[in-house]
Amino acid sequence: MKKLTIRIPIWKYKAIGIREDKVIDDFQIKISYKTKERKLLYPDTYFMTKEEIKKFPIKYMGGMFVYVIPIERLKIKE
Repeated sequence: MKKLTIRIPIWKYKAIGIREDKVIDDFQIKISYKTKERKLLYPDTYFMTKEEIKKFPIKYMGGMFVYVIPIERLKIKE
């Protein structure tokens, strides 16, 4: 399982992006974006399998192809 920290979500889609070529394993995902009060906006740790990730659309963003995954679809890791 790979650990991934997302600094800034893709606000336009309220989603995260994972590079297409990096999806070779399951992911444990942490979103480190903080509010003005310096609190994590998304304090949970999330989990998603590579099979689930590959079901989402791929978009060309920032010079690379990324899977765009809505934050609401991430599973909270227990």
